[in-house]
Amino acid sequence: MRKTFLLPALATLAVCAPVHALNLDVNGVTIGTEFNAGVKDVLQKVNPAYQITDVKDGEQVVGYIASAGNKRNPFDAFVVLRARDGKIWFAGRRQTLGEGKRIAQDGLLAALKEKYSDYSATETRYSWNKQAIWRYSRDTSQIPLPSINDDPCGDQKYSNFYDVPYPVQFAPGCQIAITAEWREDDDNLISRYTVTAYDARTFHDELRERQAQAEIEQQKAREKAAAEGQSNKPNL
Repeated sequence: MRKTFLLPALATLAVCAPVHALNLDVNGVTIGTEFNAGVKDVLQKVNPAYQITDVKDGEQVVGYIASAGNKRNPFDAFVVLRARDGKIWFAGRRQTLGEGKRIAQDGLLAALKEKYSDYSATETRYSWNKQAIWRYSRDTSQIPLPSINDDPCGDQKYSNFYDVPYPVQFAPGCQIAITAEWREDDDNLISRYTVTAYDARTFHDELRERQAQAEIEQQKAREKAAAEGQSNKPNL
């Protein structure tokens, strides 16, 4: 039997606007491009050992999870999620590195800067857990932040697949986000890192439109009930 994962419905509300002006991809999976069978080909090129399963919202396939290694705790996991318009809105990958494959922080930061430009802010959460973030406005201009505490996407709720976090509730100021998080061992070499990218801009617009439409429908229902109350006669 084919394995599937179920996704909270909120995660498929967005209709992503084009973000091609940015280098907004994770290992070649680009935010704002079509979610189709070609995505699986890209994932298999990233890691030929990937086992790919569907993410479903009801009966609809709304994403893929690719994993390699232990089924419960894979050493390499990649998550791709699509929006209602069929475009990719989220991509994220977590990698765990074994002996002989660990990397230095300077090397990781240099590669991240080369790919995404200089980051908006960094943070050391614990001595072994660090993070760099890139945040962009609606017009895709980068937002410089005094510190990670000023992160417009900071006050959000997340779910995850195999420890790859994706947002399920959004901060109003969060628009376009890239986040890199890594773990250092005692010898200062990185044994695990995660990179995620997503476009949350239109989630807020979509939710506002739905709320406005719901209010219109509620008003119509109240007016209909009032009209029926005026026309109905008591049975005395």
